[in-house]
Amino acid sequence: MEIKTPKISVIMPTYNAETHLSKAIDSILAQTFDDFEFLSIILVRVLLLR
Repeated sequence: MEIKTPKISVIMPTYNAETHLSKAIDSILAQTFDDFEFLSIILVRVLLLR
């Protein structure tokens, strides 16, 4: 079985985007061009308390 390599990669970094994340993902997945991979990078702030 051959693995197909997508033509493009769509990378969506997010930070504090809870209110808009669903709509942004839906928008990307609704595109007419479909030969892509979709990567969502969720950035998180970590507080270190000593």
